[in-house]
Amino acid sequence: MLVVIDTNEGTDREKNHVDQYGRPDRDKRTDSANVRAVARLKKYFKNLQETPLSSGDINVILDGGKVLAIERKRCGDFLGSIGNGRIFRQVENMAKNATWSCIMIEGLISFDQDDMAVITTYDKQDRRTGTEETQWKGVSVRGAMYAIQWSGCPIITIEPEQLPNVIVDLANFCAKPMEHYQSMGRHRYVTFPPLTITEEIIASFPGVGTKRTRSLMKFSKELNDNKVATLAETLAWGSNLDKIHKKSRPEGWGDIVVTNFRGTLGLDQGEYLDIKQENPKKQVKGKQNGK
Repeated sequence: MLVVIDTNEGTDREKNHVDQYGRPDRDKRTDSANVRAVARLKKYFKNLQETPLSSGDINVILDGGKVLAIERKRCGDFLGSIGNGRIFRQVENMAKNATWSCIMIEGLISFDQDDMAVITTYDKQDRRTGTEETQWKGVSVRGAMYAIQWSGCPIITIEPEQLPNVIVDLANFCAKPMEHYQSMGRHRYVTFPPLTITEEIIASFPGVGTKRTRSLMKFSKELNDNKVATLAETLAWGSNLDKIHKKSRPEGWGDIVVTNFRGTLGLDQGEYLDIKQENPKKQVKGKQNGK
């Protein structure tokens, strides 16, 4: 097991110090929680390496080359990342680049009687000093956390000194044979609000993504008499886009995207998906006549 930390993790990154509106909090930039976390990891993991990472603050390289990506945050940073949408981009990036991923929050986020988020505070030795009230509505915070966890990325809360031990626990769990966790290795696109199953399936096609998925579904909906965009109908329209002029296609669906989409469906030139409905009356009549 090799533990790798992002080179920026050992610095006092400005992104960790934001107020309830996601803006840099100048009064907290002198906090060195990141530096202490890296020192804690270096003391525990003797073969730790530092290098720029494509996803997560910490990567654990498991046997066989599988990667466990961890995004480590203090409570305030986590809340700030909800406000500017950064956390969702980070989770989606980990899902694309790592076999396993999780958000690790140092501290506890609770909610007061007015349903406002309350976070744990620490001193410069990472000892608890109490709690701090925020201006974050509990329903918004919980909604973001639900979206992240239901997408397949767990959120784990720890005390700062537990960081190395929890990393080892996670690595040991991920190293187990796949049959121990059945379908838990599945990753999904993470957005807020979350994608529907139809959107998720289409967005997983090479080169499509969420923006092109939604433009195709809108296109399909507008051309459907019932003004709905089912998975079957959207796939059928997507398979026919090469017959439609570029200017009339959904946004983002150029020739290369269309060709790759059709190729993923296994369609050759001249082959298209179509939806046909059998006539129930003819089917019953045929059975009555013994046909």
